[in-house]
Amino acid sequence: MVTRQLQFILLGASKSGKSCVVERWVRPSTTPDPDETIGINLLSCAVRSGELYTTKFWDTSGRDCYDGLLKSYLFNADCALIVFDVTSMSSWKKVNFWLEQVEVTNSVKFPVVIVGNKIDLESKRAVYKQDVKTFISTHAMRNVVYCECSALNNDGVLDAYHMAVNFAKMPSHETVYTAKSFRKTDGCAIV
Repeated sequence: MVTRQLQFILLGASKSGKSCVVERWVRPSTTPDPDETIGINLLSCAVRSGELYTTKFWDTSGRDCYDGLLKSYLFNADCALIVFDVTSMSSWKKVNFWLEQVEVTNSVKFPVVIVGNKIDLESKRAVYKQDVKTFISTHAMRNVVYCECSALNNDGVLDAYHMAVNFAKMPSHETVYTAKSFRKTDGCAIV
């Protein structure tokens, strides 16, 4: 059976939960291991979303010393996922840096999914949905969508995955897409 391939790069500050989010996608029945990523880690899984896809995730370290490695991975990706910790203002402030890296390497039309992680820590929240929506609209960002999840309790993680897969497989990124472009019925199944 022929499968298409989709490549994603996960970007974000150290300790934002990038590895835990992708672990939930690749190994949904296991509890994520919160060990820090050193350099870049590759994970993959198959997904059926209309047709069969092999999804590859380049999970990057959030440490500044590895930033130089990112351009070649960004260049080959179909979609960037920028993960930040909703309880950390410093994690949120790094989102703009990652968006600039994506734009310089690819274009403003390159698909980006911003993922707010750790929503299970609602009482410690420092960044709210409206803050992100305002940021996206104020900066007139094209082809950027936002979703939230908790990798710890697996809340919203699969929705974020569905959004990323459906966004990455769009035939042309000449059109500007928003979260409203994706219906709830556009789900996919990890196989």
